[in-house]
Amino acid sequence: MNVENFLLHCDAKHLSRKTIRSYDQTLKLFSSYLERELKITDVDKVKLLHIRTYIKYLRERGKYTFTSNTASEQINYPTRRTDYGKTISETTIANYLRNIIEQYCDNTEANLITTYLESPHLSYRD
Repeated sequence: MNVENFLLHCDAKHLSRKTIRSYDQTLKLFSSYLERELKITDVDKVKLLHIRTYIKYLRERGKYTFTSNTASEQINYPTRRTDYGKTISETTIANYLRNIIEQYCDNTEANLITTYLESPHLSYRD
């Protein structure tokens, strides 16, 4: 299921607008990352390894260093933000993971990621 179809599915389930916007933002950023960095355009080719690589990428790059398209860069000027490049909180990364799980993971992969999120080494709060 592509991102737009997934968002329609969320709307049909009567999820809140805030939840749908969160999915939209997270999934478009992840899709852009897959396409730009890994040259993956087929949803069926996304594996747990790609998700882990993305999380590593987020931790290394920081806030607002990656956008879903160049048009948003020209409108929002992320480099002008005072928190540009700052560390992304583990809470934010955990939220990204949950959103990505909904779209890309089968039950086995979702269980692996959920186990990781619940492990004691990961702090949900900064």
